[in-house]
Amino acid sequence: MRRTGLGCLIAAASLAVAGQASAQAISGGPTAPLPAGGSLLDRTAVAKGRELLYGPFEEDRRRGVERLAASGTPQAVDALLEALETGSVVARDLDARLLAVRLLQGHGGRADVRKFLVRELAEGAARRDPALGISSLLRQSAALALARAGDPESLNALVTAAAQRGPAGEAARAALVAAPPVDLDRILFEPPPDEADDLPPPGGEPEPFPGEEGRKPKPKKPAAGKAPAKEKEKPRKDPKTPAERTPRVLSQPLITLLGDLGDVRSIGPLRAEIGGSRPPSRTAATAAVALAKLGDAGVATLVLPWLDETEPRVVAAAAEVLVILGHAKAPAAVAKALKDDVTRSAALELAGDLASPELAVPIAKILPKLEGEEAARAVMALGRMGAADEIAKLIEHEALGPAAISALGQSAAPACAKAIDAGLGDPKPSRRRAFVRAAIIRGLVLAEEVPGLEAALASFAKSKDASDHETAAFGYVALGKATAKEALGDKPSLAVVAGAARGALIRGDGELEAFGPIFAGVDAEKPSAIATAAGVVLLSREGADRIPFQKLLRLAENGGPLAALAARALPRRDDGTARARVRALLEGTDPTVRAAVALGLGEATDPASASVLAERYDLEEDERVRRAIVRALSARTEVQRERVLKMAAAVDPDGDVRRFAKMGLLKPREIRENAFEPGLASMTRVETGGASPPALRLVLPSGLAVPVVPAPDGGLLIGGIPFGRSSLEASDITEGTTR
Repeated sequence: MRRTGLGCLIAAASLAVAGQASAQAISGGPTAPLPAGGSLLDRTAVAKGRELLYGPFEEDRRRGVERLAASGTPQAVDALLEALETGSVVARDLDARLLAVRLLQGHGGRADVRKFLVRELAEGAARRDPALGISSLLRQSAALALARAGDPESLNALVTAAAQRGPAGEAARAALVAAPPVDLDRILFEPPPDEADDLPPPGGEPEPFPGEEGRKPKPKKPAAGKAPAKEKEKPRKDPKTPAERTPRVLSQPLITLLGDLGDVRSIGPLRAEIGGSRPPSRTAATAAVALAKLGDAGVATLVLPWLDETEPRVVAAAAEVLVILGHAKAPAAVAKALKDDVTRSAALELAGDLASPELAVPIAKILPKLEGEEAARAVMALGRMGAADEIAKLIEHEALGPAAISALGQSAAPACAKAIDAGLGDPKPSRRRAFVRAAIIRGLVLAEEVPGLEAALASFAKSKDASDHETAAFGYVALGKATAKEALGDKPSLAVVAGAARGALIRGDGELEAFGPIFAGVDAEKPSAIATAAGVVLLSREGADRIPFQKLLRLAENGGPLAALAARALPRRDDGTARARVRALLEGTDPTVRAAVALGLGEATDPASASVLAERYDLEEDERVRRAIVRALSARTEVQRERVLKMAAAVDPDGDVRRFAKMGLLKPREIRENAFEPGLASMTRVETGGASPPALRLVLPSGLAVPVVPAPDGGLLIGGIPFGRSSLEASDITEGTTR
């Protein structure tokens, strides 16, 4: 009985093992052999990375890309490129392809990696919608990766793209300016024939789309017993003398690139492009501007005869050359370019740069014909020229009034200071208010006080007009004539709170805390206008910490002017109970809230914040949010920050992101609380249609948004704006920021 029982057990065990092996064979199917060579650890990393690449989830695919690229072995890079160049899921995942471009930039010297980068540069413009943010990021990052590689083949591919117009050409030129080549030979001369054969023809058929390679006939296998013959690399010629090199025919985009590079070694070839033929071609005109940027003063003599030409673009090019070089005949050249509709916009920019009083009369004559941004630019140019009388006539103009106020206030001309002083005594209330606002701007920008401003502010504080109250409150606080607490008084009106709040933004955290008592009772579901104006207190760390966490969370989730500042304080205050809701804001639809949460994660105590920021960077398309992410990672000490900061410093298309990343790699940097600093001050007007002034948000170059409320007359004085691109956005306070 015992032997029978033992035999049954052995038989059962054998069947179980056989069944298990059979099941494994059926379910697993044929598997790809591990790549030859390398250590066991390397082969395991490649196998695991390959498994993740073909996974069903986006997160796994990105982890696979990161694992293979981080391994860096030839086998790992081969496996990654194989997946990206076939019809696999990862090949159609643009986020994964972008991550691969960023991580492979250190391997740009490999021929297969270079081919992949060139494909991303070309396909981003030819196959995909160039308006998509991810397409633009892919294209620009691939161009920067090629420029960082710096090898002859990569530079040849970049120059071929840079010679053409369109998105790929723009990306290539920007990359070459960001990472200039050691010499200009690849731009000025044609590549040797053996190198040129490897390049795709300009404008030709793009590389096959992922999945199309399988339609090509497969190469024949070598006969049994014979090893495949290795292709011998062709020896590359390296011509040394100019006689052995063929000069490249320089297109206009390449000529512009040479001017932007600022390398004086291109002066000779650019001079040759001008020639002596009349009338001058557009290529010659572009070359003349490039030479002026390089400091070649002799080109002024060549372009002076062009002012008599009938082609307006040639005249505009001559004017630009003379302005850049500071030539005595520059004002006359700009005046001629102003007369033609084709070149008027460019001529207005030149007039603003030149700021010659000789151009005041020509600009004043064409001003009635101008509209929108061109008209405002003309008024600002008049301010730089000191044309006070012309500007004072526009001080109440419906469309140009704000530009006239800003121009008077920002102009260093003594005539403008006199015009402001005279206007402070104007009997008409609206005109007097406009001149008072110009005097405040002058005090902020030039630190120059107009003599009658003090009396005017005192008079406005006692006025019955709410717009006068707003102007006085802003002036007192912004210029440091009174503290925010003194300006607010006991029971401040909306106008006083709005003006004092914008003035306090310039003065710093100490003044912001005066608005805490007003904001403390805010209704998170429907904030009042006065609470929204007082919401600047959230820019102060101490002020934000006094507001209950749940109220801040609801303000951030509900959207509106207060959402960004509320969201910034959340990661620092979160104890883990609302972590999922806070991180959901980082993936929301509002870029200002995403930027605010990113900045907040830079101050959070949770060590996982660095990983959250790193993952978000891989998916973020908005450059303002990427700036915030990089600044936040620069403030952290975890090792996870290194990968993103190195990638961003090398191949992020935004120059500010690259700068922040390089600074962050040097040492962890603290995030400054107050985003405002002495810089610019200006006036704008918001159309109210007779209703109460709407609550708006001012989006700063950093991506952070602060709430602002205009005066009852629609006037909006803003000071302390950092240099860079800012925007004023209307925002419905009931609109959510997450889905």
